[in-house]
Amino acid sequence: MVRLSKNFTLQEYIKSQTATRKGLDNTPSEEHLAKAKLLFENVVQKVRDNFGVTIINSGYRGPALNEAVGGSSKSQHCKGEAVDIECPGTANYDVCKWIEDNLKKNNAVHYTQVDVFFTTDTLKRELQDLDREFDLDIDFSGLKPIHEDFMGRNKILQTHKNTQIVLDAISNKKDIAIPPLDIIQEAWVYAQLEKKYDFVIMPMTEDFFKTTKEIADYITLYPQHYKAMNPNLPKFNNIDNPFFLHRQNNKSVL
Repeated sequence: MVRLSKNFTLQEYIKSQTATRKGLDNTPSEEHLAKAKLLFENVVQKVRDNFGVTIINSGYRGPALNEAVGGSSKSQHCKGEAVDIECPGTANYDVCKWIEDNLKKNNAVHYTQVDVFFTTDTLKRELQDLDREFDLDIDFSGLKPIHEDFMGRNKILQTHKNTQIVLDAISNKKDIAIPPLDIIQEAWVYAQLEKKYDFVIMPMTEDFFKTTKEIADYITLYPQHYKAMNPNLPKFNNIDNPFFLHRQNNKSVL
């Protein structure tokens, strides 16, 4: 049995239902195995030591498996440099924050939020922080056209425009027709609204709202006796939400 660290084996890292179902060999190369060992010894094992049971949700993807699941060929999962984990009973944000606070310095890691890519200004500020941290001597003179080209090519970031149009209209009390949204965009809108109005749970229905006024009315007219701590949120008015923790603890038992 090949071990990546004290509590993790290679088999845990390469295990995949898709690979098993399709009979794919998901064994990493020696180079990728060496990188995986560094990842687990320097990060994942330390998370396990601090939080206890740590579950691997997504691990290594060899070329055949990566193609089967439609993954990017540039993904770090294909190089043994990435793993998606979960610590039952602990919010993912808290795990990430602990990694940032305790492991960042020794592993030369820089953490950033996805939304910094949405505008040239926020991206530039983030890159400036990165430049100072690692002394990279980045040339920012051509950043704007590069960012515009990046935004034009990146379908995921383009979807942010439509969701932001909806959220801005609701915040500004403007009634507009909701532009076409896919299910991921709809979920994002709901998530942002539940964070802002943390006593409201948005409805899980087949048909999404047609206008922003319909959403505003739903929030305004939400029955008083329904208002309670949202179990989807780890905090409620900046107070730890016991219902969220109860859900997480129940998940770990299953």
